[in-house]
Amino acid sequence: MNNIKNNLEDFFNLYKLDKSNYNIIITGNNGCGKYELVKEILKKYYSDKTKEQSLSIENNPDIYHVSLPIYDSQGKIIRILNNDEKVLYKFGFIDKIDDKRIGTEITIDQVRSLIKFTQLSSYIQHKFIIINDCDYLNREANAALLKTLEETKSRAIFLLLTSSIEAIPLTLRSRCQTYNYKTNIDTLNIKSFFEYFLFMYPELKKLSKDNDILNEYKNIEEELSSMKNKETDPIILSNKWNKQGVIILDYLITLFMLLVKGKCLSEKNPVKKLYYNLFEKINITPENSIYLINYLIQRKKDLFYNVNKKLFFDDLLIVLNSKL
Repeated sequence: MNNIKNNLEDFFNLYKLDKSNYNIIITGNNGCGKYELVKEILKKYYSDKTKEQSLSIENNPDIYHVSLPIYDSQGKIIRILNNDEKVLYKFGFIDKIDDKRIGTEITIDQVRSLIKFTQLSSYIQHKFIIINDCDYLNREANAALLKTLEETKSRAIFLLLTSSIEAIPLTLRSRCQTYNYKTNIDTLNIKSFFEYFLFMYPELKKLSKDNDILNEYKNIEEELSSMKNKETDPIILSNKWNKQGVIILDYLITLFMLLVKGKCLSEKNPVKKLYYNLFEKINITPENSIYLINYLIQRKKDLFYNVNKKLFFDDLLIVLNSKL
């Protein structure tokens, strides 16, 4: 909660929402707490104005929420993903809701509905438009949103959430200010890399308390160490990793990033001990860690297309094995 509190204070120091319209991109890891920050921003905004502060984002008449659509069997949008569902989808744990298909992009029709909303008079000062995540906008939706940001004359504040700002067209970025969600790691009291990872993704930590979706992640360091020591055939792990969701790539990226930067951390930094423990198991060179980070970032994009996941993880493990 301290991260939310600190970011909330920083946000209101930067943006005077009562006085101006804004287009703001809020960036940060998927599941780091961006959406919780938005909820706190809205709560604070309405706190001294009206009883509307007690309404949820979905029920406040001045707030419009856009996310990936859910389709019925006739291809009609029946609703959009809520934030918990969006986190699970983006990490690869779900691809349907009650046997209903989850769309892979935010469509032009959704943006057209958003435009109609901005043309209505607000009940209280500003209207808020939340797009979660804006990197899911397809080309036509991006173009329509860009035009809306340029031409909207009503009192409106756009909050665009993303964990992949590089996926957002430069033309759209140029019309927005950017707020980077900050995670304070100086006061961490953690004992394992697994705990460190969950600290970086608090929404995922919250979701994982209700089920066992991340239990197998505790074994990844040992599996990498076993591969490095030639004790395990990497292909044997392929089926297992395939079942662990796209988040396994984020886990590996975070792990190799710590192996790159850990040597430069102060001895007083609580993450330094994690680095020593990790490096003892996986004493990889910085050059190979950087190679794997870039490789994983590139391959992560491929998983959202129609790829053979078994072959995907076969290839991934072969490359990992060659660089460890």
